[in-house]
Amino acid sequence: MQRRLECVRKKYVEKREKSIVFGKNSMWADVEGDEATFDKRIKGDHCLLWEQWCGLVQRGRPETLVLARLQPPLTIPRAPGPGPITKKDWKPLAQKHLANRKIIFHTDSAKAYKLKLPGVIHDVVSHKLPDGKHLKVKAGTQHIDWCWKFLKERLSEGPGCRAGMARLRRKIRATQYEYWHRGNDLWSCTGDLLHDYMSDIMAKP
Repeated sequence: MQRRLECVRKKYVEKREKSIVFGKNSMWADVEGDEATFDKRIKGDHCLLWEQWCGLVQRGRPETLVLARLQPPLTIPRAPGPGPITKKDWKPLAQKHLANRKIIFHTDSAKAYKLKLPGVIHDVVSHKLPDGKHLKVKAGTQHIDWCWKFLKERLSEGPGCRAGMARLRRKIRATQYEYWHRGNDLWSCTGDLLHDYMSDIMAKP
């Protein structure tokens, strides 16, 4: 039953993510970005395979959490981590979710995030907007850090999954669904989820 619920949640999340738009109105929107590592395992000739994801979320809108699985290179067994997100991984995500959206983007110091994009200004405490007005914002990433904590705590409660496994990807997506609906009645949400799932099935020719 748990596996089936996770599969339905995963399918729903991946469908709904396509409709998430940051900065929907004419105001500048604060969006945070960061990457997190969920697991690692030995692969092949003593190399480490990492399960690393990038996350984006608009401040004040937890239902906008978008996750993308990254493809970090294999590392030596003693490596402390897969390293920061690469420009190769970041560029298509940035162009898809941020470009031309009037975004104030908050990240850590990873070089890839410094990519220049139209309609995006990077996180500093005081911004001069294109219309000449000044805007003060909080620097740094706080909300996305809470997202990672939320996901990892719930993943640690279940049976272990290893990096590169479809089972782990399924559980990450299912937990993303929980984050979208935190504070809501998950029983009621599950009813809506199953209604959406059955609607998709009935719509198929």
